[in-house]
Amino acid sequence: MKKMKQTMKQIISLLLVAFLLAGCTKVTTEGNGTADTSGTSDTADTGNGNTAENAGSSSANFYFTAEPAQLNSTLVYDVPSQDVLRACEEGLIRLNEENEIVEGLAASWDVSEDGKEYTFHLRDANWSDGTPVTAADFVFAWKLVLKPENASTEAESLYVITGAKEYNQGEGTEADVKVEAVDEKTLKVELANPTPYFLSTLADPTYYPVNQEFYEKQESGGTNLYGTDADRLLYCGPWKIDDWVHESKVVLVKNEEYYNPEQAKIAQINLLIVADPNTAYNMFSNGELDMVELGTADLINLAQSDNQDLLTFCGGSTTFMAFNVQNEIFKNVNIRKAFSYAIDRQAFCDNVLKNGSVPATTFVSSVVDGLEGKTFQEMVQAEFTDDTSVAGAKAYLEKGLQELGLTELPQVTFLIDDRESIKTQATVYQEYWKQNLGVDMEVISQPYKTKLETQYAGRYMITISGWECSFNDPISILPIFQTDNGNNSMLYSNGEFDNLLEQASVETDPDKRLQMLKDAELVLMNDCAVAPLYYYYCTYILQPRVKGLVRNSFNDLDFYNAYIE
Repeated sequence: MKKMKQTMKQIISLLLVAFLLAGCTKVTTEGNGTADTSGTSDTADTGNGNTAENAGSSSANFYFTAEPAQLNSTLVYDVPSQDVLRACEEGLIRLNEENEIVEGLAASWDVSEDGKEYTFHLRDANWSDGTPVTAADFVFAWKLVLKPENASTEAESLYVITGAKEYNQGEGTEADVKVEAVDEKTLKVELANPTPYFLSTLADPTYYPVNQEFYEKQESGGTNLYGTDADRLLYCGPWKIDDWVHESKVVLVKNEEYYNPEQAKIAQINLLIVADPNTAYNMFSNGELDMVELGTADLINLAQSDNQDLLTFCGGSTTFMAFNVQNEIFKNVNIRKAFSYAIDRQAFCDNVLKNGSVPATTFVSSVVDGLEGKTFQEMVQAEFTDDTSVAGAKAYLEKGLQELGLTELPQVTFLIDDRESIKTQATVYQEYWKQNLGVDMEVISQPYKTKLETQYAGRYMITISGWECSFNDPISILPIFQTDNGNNSMLYSNGEFDNLLEQASVETDPDKRLQMLKDAELVLMNDCAVAPLYYYYCTYILQPRVKGLVRNSFNDLDFYNAYIE
């Protein structure tokens, strides 16, 4: 389960609002949000002499708006880190450009008749140091995710495995987790219940293998050192990290030990840390970046005036206001509703974002499928009956104050990270709350990584966050609201919601299961656990020389078939 794609799948894949940026040829936005950048166009000269003939020795420059937090796949929570890991590591399966399941480190697999036992047959593959990737590497990694002392925020995503939940929650043992290395090339997994989406989850970095000997060697020097520098990782994907200058750049080079070394058609990928979107745009214009995301209306207008071809896709993410529901003010549902409904989402998308993003009044992204030709979002929206008008917001505020025994709110603080685009958005939200509720909001800005730490420690009142669906199912995002979920930075707890997700996890009828998940989201929305703001659409520009790059709802950002013309 991913990632805003704080942010940690977001949300802290949580944060979705913070990732790689892009753009340039003709775009085709279809049901899965795939941007087709494979069409022909004139080759741009960026000064490095790359052509189709020497593409194997080519290099390309992309960027993050924030430093990857860390590259330990068992702990990863933020989008920049996940993007790096998807290039440098590989799981049992991959998702292709159409979000279809294809072979990864597993050459094939068998599924039992009852849908509860999976047997994966690994291909011959090596780590970057030449040692073989084995089934034991998956067993070690998955049990490490579940190890209570590891405190992984993504442990819940493995609860589909028999014994996983019990072990993670201290009610069972490691031996109870039914994942087994039958031999070096055979991995057997037993699920607690038939789980039709199980294979899709395996593309997530949480399910990547970890070499136990190498891991323990890194950790012997201290705590959580694995994945903190280029030489503290082994790699089994098409690329590996050659250089990691913290807060500056991550340099990926071709991994010659990858089982198909010719797959990496871009020999070097430079991932620069560029926090300011205007700087990034200028670098793109000067040929110093191959892709830039247009996160503001001004940049979109500038790109249009520069005759750039705009690309767009839906990232499968929802940006939202997270409330600390344990806070003495925001524990009140009517106060939360007041702050949510005081925001004019349509005007915000039309006049501030101007990037194709769509107003969100329910939580799960509008690209996730539902029943009978509807999206899941349409299913929920049809039964959500709150008064979401500004008048409704004012009434909720008055009711909330009465319930709290207050005549006015004390000082309310708004936690954000220090990126310019987020600061701009924050001023608009401040204005909505001032005009529509009469509330003066104090903004607290922190560096991105610090902001995430503050948020997950529960030291905030309201913050902007996001979460990205990692596969086409509501279950990839709804569990972040379960009681004690590691990604539940809202500190939300509702027994009815928890029970509905538990029931859905064992329901074998797919239609009944989706109805249960719909009912679960309605609990969230009626509780106003968070305030969905918009379904994030990315507008970006791409140098014409870059071909085969994939950006779509559940597999962003994918260099796998990219090359330089």
